[in-house]
Amino acid sequence: MNKIRNKIYLSCFVLLFAVVFFNKLELFHPLDGYGFSRVFKSEDNQLLRITTSSDEKYRVYKKLADISPQFLTAIQLSEDRWFKYHWGVNPISFFRAVTSTYQGRRMGASTITMQLVRMKEQVYTKNLSGKIKQILYALVYETIYSKNQILEAYVNLLPFGSNIEGIGAASLIYFNKETTKLDLAELLTLAVIPQNPISRNLNQTDNKTVNEAKNRLARIWFENHSQDKNLNIEMQLPILANKIKQLPVEALHFSQTLMQRNPFELEFKTSLNLNLQKNFEKTFKNFLKSKSNYGIKNGAVILVENKTSKIKAWIGSGDFFSNEIQGQIDGVVTPRSPGSALKPFVYGLAMDEGLIHPESLLKDTQSYFGGYDPENFDQKYKGPISATEALIQSRNVPAIQLVSQLKKKSLYQLLTQAEVPLPKDEKYYGLSIALGSSEITPEKLAELYSSLSRFGLWQPLIWDSKDRKQKDVRLLTPEASYLTLKMLTENPRTQSYLLDKSLKYKIKMAWKTGTSWGYRDAWTAGVVGPYTIVVWLGNFDYSYNPHLIGRELASPLFFQLVDVLPSYEFQSSPEWANAFGLNLKEVHVCNISGNFPNESCPHQKPTLFIPGVSPIHKCNLHREILISTQSGLRLCDPKGYDFKKEVFEFWPSDLQEFFAKINLQRRSPPPFEKNCLIKKSTADDLGVAPLVVLPKSEIEYVISYQRTGSKDSFPMKAIADSGVQRLTWFANNRLVGQSKPEETLMAPLGPGKYNVMVVDDQGRFAERSLTVKMVQ
Repeated sequence: MNKIRNKIYLSCFVLLFAVVFFNKLELFHPLDGYGFSRVFKSEDNQLLRITTSSDEKYRVYKKLADISPQFLTAIQLSEDRWFKYHWGVNPISFFRAVTSTYQGRRMGASTITMQLVRMKEQVYTKNLSGKIKQILYALVYETIYSKNQILEAYVNLLPFGSNIEGIGAASLIYFNKETTKLDLAELLTLAVIPQNPISRNLNQTDNKTVNEAKNRLARIWFENHSQDKNLNIEMQLPILANKIKQLPVEALHFSQTLMQRNPFELEFKTSLNLNLQKNFEKTFKNFLKSKSNYGIKNGAVILVENKTSKIKAWIGSGDFFSNEIQGQIDGVVTPRSPGSALKPFVYGLAMDEGLIHPESLLKDTQSYFGGYDPENFDQKYKGPISATEALIQSRNVPAIQLVSQLKKKSLYQLLTQAEVPLPKDEKYYGLSIALGSSEITPEKLAELYSSLSRFGLWQPLIWDSKDRKQKDVRLLTPEASYLTLKMLTENPRTQSYLLDKSLKYKIKMAWKTGTSWGYRDAWTAGVVGPYTIVVWLGNFDYSYNPHLIGRELASPLFFQLVDVLPSYEFQSSPEWANAFGLNLKEVHVCNISGNFPNESCPHQKPTLFIPGVSPIHKCNLHREILISTQSGLRLCDPKGYDFKKEVFEFWPSDLQEFFAKINLQRRSPPPFEKNCLIKKSTADDLGVAPLVVLPKSEIEYVISYQRTGSKDSFPMKAIADSGVQRLTWFANNRLVGQSKPEETLMAPLGPGKYNVMVVDDQGRFAERSLTVKMVQ
């Protein structure tokens, strides 16, 4: 018998120990399974948005440590003074309630734990069986949950009228405050609402009943907190500081995207500046309204603070609630073709590789790059053009020329470094990646342009206070980044009404436009003082619209957005506009060729140069030659002749051909004397060898013929130096013909592999491989 009794004692002890141990571990929480609202605030703690929970309640989760201790005290004074000491049921209160009920006078005896049971388990407590069930549940709760867990769950589920539950939601909606910021009058008011949330709902126009209850609780409070007796709690209660129907709903796209990226976060202290957000939205909507006749209804805008990478404004579409324009799609994170908006990074890479400096001369003429023959947006050519002009005028051919010459780092590799999603391999995009063959989101484009302001250091954007600055990734050198932005500052501004006329020409701004193929996307992106702004206009259905041109449509909106930025932001020069400490040197170059001037260059201009990196070439465009005074022809050897010295511009044959097409007269050097033997003179050493443009490189030519031995003709053309009169062509050392520099020679060739060579009349030559295949 004693053994059985001992086993029972031991079992009870083990059970009691397990229950206490389980309770202390807090393995489970009474709030498990509940859904909560998600709260978004601006950088200065203004409420942007509060969502409803999965069961359509405004219920903001608050840890016990984040709730005002005064409120916790007040709610216990109001509901259950002995909460810390009982095991779920207060026997004294229970006995008093039973006695009062027997005498015909109802008195409540529910403890905080019992009220939590009623709210959580949906127990009906108006009859005896329900009350017994509530008591049993309360005892179980006290066994498996800690006091802190019960109290935390209770204050998070308290009803505060309408569909507001919990102190977190009530303090935000009624007083627009965090619970720790409530004053005594406010917290006492909230403490009495749960006793009768229908009649004490602050949504009502009459707050008499809640005022009376608050004052009754205040008297009890002062009895227990004499130090607060002098505090004024006779406040005039508001009729809902933020009525539920008038709760702010700001930056919907921003909050939706933030929720998707952080599915388990409930509260967000975002980086957004509410004033800038509202001003940008107003400007954006007014702009779309003004362009409605053009069929422009949609777009996206992002504003980034460069120094911190924080997002300050975010607009995802023309109207979030419009199904007609698919307004709930967030355009800021939707990949689109950037058109020419990536070209600045091509020029930055080219400067890093020493291919160009800002005044290098580039060619904007019909050109061939393997199987790719790019055209300019206007289907015209500018001829010789400086790198700066080529960039700000957004010429396609010079950009492709630079992309084709990059060896150390390609544009594809730079985008990969910046974590731009590129679903295909580099070969798929080819050279046209510089013109928008790869898609990019406005968010990622903002990261790229913002990196230029940080002298080539890329970092992801920061959304809220929990984000941490990640390690910087270097995309470009500080020198190339600075020069790229400096080139973009030369971009002529369209008409804009800036904040202050005195600032109109002082605002440091470097910007670039982009237009996608087929007029589906119009872009403007730029660094403006301490910010980066990216504007995209288009339609989510990818429909064509001839008005979707970056410079004509997106840039006016860009400048209108600049207008609403605070004027004090532009009172000092931004860091990115200061070259102090960079490895840059100002040099003078030939005004036309962009190379270091020789003795014959008539005009010079300054440019910035990266010592040890930028190309060092002497000008060979301007050359001094000897001309016979009798015949007016060029001399090889002045002996025996009366001669004079003159300076001519020696343009290559493709540019001479371009000048002829546009009827631009250029003074060409005269031909040599007939009896002049070609010699290597000082002047001739400045010349350049021919450049083969046809046949194209990296192309296999295919011929079809009906009988054995037939041949097709293949085009052969080269760019020759100025003064060259004749080009001679060879295929595998066999002469195939001669041509003038401006002519295309058609050479008959059969199937096979050929080494094509062209030799000019100065003895200079160039070679290219050619493969001809036969198909039946």
